[in-house]
Amino acid sequence: MFASSRNLVKYFFRLSLKALITIAALAVVSASNAQIRVSNPVLSIGISGNWGGAIDSVQVLGYEVVNAADTGREIQSAVYFNTSNTGFYCGQDTPPWYAPSEAGDICNNKSPIYAIGADTTNLHVGVYPLDWAGRGQQPQGLQIEGHHQIGPLPYSNHNEVARLGWRFLNYTGGSLNFMPDNPPVVACGLLPVPVPLLPAVYFDDSRLTRLFGLRMDSAWEEVSPYQASNGGDYCPSKYYYKAMAWMLPDLGWGVALYSRDTLNQAINFVAEEFPCCGTNNLSVVNQSIGVLADGAYVDRSLHLVVGNLGTIQAFVDELYSNGY
Repeated sequence: MFASSRNLVKYFFRLSLKALITIAALAVVSASNAQIRVSNPVLSIGISGNWGGAIDSVQVLGYEVVNAADTGREIQSAVYFNTSNTGFYCGQDTPPWYAPSEAGDICNNKSPIYAIGADTTNLHVGVYPLDWAGRGQQPQGLQIEGHHQIGPLPYSNHNEVARLGWRFLNYTGGSLNFMPDNPPVVACGLLPVPVPLLPAVYFDDSRLTRLFGLRMDSAWEEVSPYQASNGGDYCPSKYYYKAMAWMLPDLGWGVALYSRDTLNQAINFVAEEFPCCGTNNLSVVNQSIGVLADGAYVDRSLHLVVGNLGTIQAFVDELYSNGY
């Protein structure tokens, strides 16, 4: 069940029948920080008011793999929109783009949640995202919902597979371009980072330390992403793979991301190690949205798959063969 202070919201589950399921409204959410979690014998996924609408916990066989040390980590969407509203906010000069964050802003203010709930296998959350640079709720009128489902899924009968989904609702009074003219730049030569990132994921590097890419021919190869300096500069390495996974040192198991929507792009993943900060990043570049009209919404999703490299490869190939 899904609580909302607005009208009933609908969530489009991309199942084989592509059924449109209406989620009933419950009471308005309070300021509670209690975590809501769905679990099966392998995976457990949690969200809470501690980090706005972001996923702040993924446990594999009881072991936590998400780094939730601040509002810039967790598992959350990372989208950007051009703006001329620059200046000095939240203790820093701001860039010429808004970066609405599900978790909150750089000054550790949490994005307000307007709806949150769960059933036995699904998590639902709605948030008014704060601009990362501290300019408040920007763009004003943008809402982000998370709709996440743990396995077994109707089309993938495995506890090791989960579907993570986001809905972007545009009530800004104008169109929103999800591929801005001025995308985020980085310290290493001011090279642009491809966006949007759906999602950006920050793993706990005390467990997941080796990065692998699954080629389209279903062979794995190990890669070495950019390693941030002590200052934590953001300069991710760019990749194209069917899926990518951060693994345990002994390759016993790991966590992979797979997004069919992105397989027609030249770059569909970015990744970076942050030795300074206890986290290893893996983000999915999803450039399939483009422009979203005022009053419209758009849904995007991907799959999270856990296991050893053989298990992940088999389940990703199964999803791909079945059209997901």
